[in-house]
Amino acid sequence: MFLFVSHAVQKRIQVLERIKILVDQQQYNCGLAKDISALLDRELQMLYKGTDLGAHSMSALRRRLSNQFTKFITRQSTASNEIVTNQHSKAKFQLHKPDAAMDSQ
Repeated sequence: MFLFVSHAVQKRIQVLERIKILVDQQQYNCGLAKDISALLDRELQMLYKGTDLGAHSMSALRRRLSNQFTKFITRQSTASNEIVTNQHSKAKFQLHKPDAAMDSQ
């Protein structure tokens, strides 16, 4: 049994499915990713089935999903910046290390 789904809902489903793939790749190292994945599953299920919880409930679910996803992206960005900083520090150390070896000769 297939329900008629508007173009806007189809687009929302596509976006949520893409986000879910991205988030599911990070589940092993982030509890927040598991929460987001569960929220995505909940909304996708409702959209697939055409469940109408009312505007207020859907808005609350989407707001929660948005807030959690924003935290997730912020943490991922912070972690990426830390990795770049650590790599830069290691590169600096490696640049200075040969000089120290030359001094001891």
